[in-house]
Amino acid sequence: MKIIHRVGINLKIHSNAAKEFENEKMKMKIIGNEKIGFHGFFDISESDARWPKVKKILECEGLFYTVTNAVFTKKEIKSAKWIYIGPDYMCGYPMPDGYAEYEDISFTGDKQCSSCGIGLEQKATIHLKGEPKMGKKSFMSIFWTYNIFATSAVFEIMAKNGITGYDPLPAIHQRKNTNLKTVMQLSVPRKLDMSIIDDNLVRDKNPCGHLKYNVLTRGMMRFPRQAFEDMPDFVQTCDWFGSGHSAFRLVLASAKFVKIYMENKWKGLSLSPVELV
Repeated sequence: MKIIHRVGINLKIHSNAAKEFENEKMKMKIIGNEKIGFHGFFDISESDARWPKVKKILECEGLFYTVTNAVFTKKEIKSAKWIYIGPDYMCGYPMPDGYAEYEDISFTGDKQCSSCGIGLEQKATIHLKGEPKMGKKSFMSIFWTYNIFATSAVFEIMAKNGITGYDPLPAIHQRKNTNLKTVMQLSVPRKLDMSIIDDNLVRDKNPCGHLKYNVLTRGMMRFPRQAFEDMPDFVQTCDWFGSGHSAFRLVLASAKFVKIYMENKWKGLSLSPVELV
């Protein structure tokens, strides 16, 4: 297991940091446009000799936030019975992109807690700006909602191999109001009946009092073994995760799906084993 930090900066606001990262030969991926600004992203492991310098640059710029992930070995992943599948490739936003407009169209925005974000459930198909640029990726997610999408080839192979627990939902082209050809949503309706074992989790601080956890970034999440009895190959947690106004449930997948994922060399998801207790 390695601890990886995904660093993201606003290139205009933190131009000095961008230059220093360039001097350290950090290869940044640039996204954005003139309207929303340009942002640079890169991943770095704590075992990388450059990490202490990168960390110091972040601290000097007042940038204490990075997305931290535990990256597991193939052996660790293959030996697990259940895996948390998280988004490793983000592409676009739910549409329309006006404030909360997408929630009214595709989600139950009226039932969402204004403080912590808990309660936002999908009620209709999700609209995207257009066909996403998948490259060699088979899976993707979108910012703000973290729903998972996959290519038609993925759904064909899963159906052929008897994978259960998902509904393939069309994604809608916002302007044309037609189904996208590139991807469909991997909708997971079934939820676990039991909660996660939370003795190694951090509870998000919310004035509303709702229970929500920060996603674990070091080590494995732990669940009761009996929670997965008679479950399909995809399930959601009944627990909510996130920070601030972001709230979502985690998607867990069986070893059967993970075996197919690895055999087909699919990309776009991060695979994190969970421990059954």
